[in-house]
Amino acid sequence: MENNIGNKVISLKNVSIKRDGSILLNNITVSINRGDFVYLVGKTGSGKSTFLESLYANIKVHGDEAIVTGFDLIKIQDRKIPFLRRRLGIAFQDFQLLMDRTIEKNLEFAMKATGWRDKEKIRKRKEEVLNLVGLENKQKKMPATLSDGEKQRIVIARAILNNPELIIADEPTGSLDPETSAEIMRLLFDINKNNGTTVL
Repeated sequence: MENNIGNKVISLKNVSIKRDGSILLNNITVSINRGDFVYLVGKTGSGKSTFLESLYANIKVHGDEAIVTGFDLIKIQDRKIPFLRRRLGIAFQDFQLLMDRTIEKNLEFAMKATGWRDKEKIRKRKEEVLNLVGLENKQKKMPATLSDGEKQRIVIARAILNNPELIIADEPTGSLDPETSAEIMRLLFDINKNNGTTVL
């Protein structure tokens, strides 16, 4: 299921993406290397989110080659998808935080869902990622009490919990004001620069 493609985090050749029998995107060929910071630009409705969803196997792909962090998306079995997603950090525009629990409990939930068990390691990693995004004093807060910019920082903290090879950020500044947008982009640049994490 896993393939060694050297320095490439994403390697797609002649890929098409279909849903309900309709072709949404066709003839995609993309190569992204480790440590790259890549912008995907297009008009509203052009298929950007669909493309990103395909990278974490939320939508089936077809074609000659579709390798993401070593996983073959064309042949991937459902039971292997969680292992693919552990290598990815996904930052959603609409945050997708659990509104009924604190920030630290949101992070804890994500960690336990991806196999973390040791309580001390969980505590330490939560502190590390909250420090990285500058929200170490917000861990006991509920999501509803945070600004949109703070929520997006929490989303990025959650995305980097597992030291991912690739961060997929779907319009991470789409609902933010220009100043906050710039802060979020600087944060992603820092993660890319300091950790060598690929960002799309």
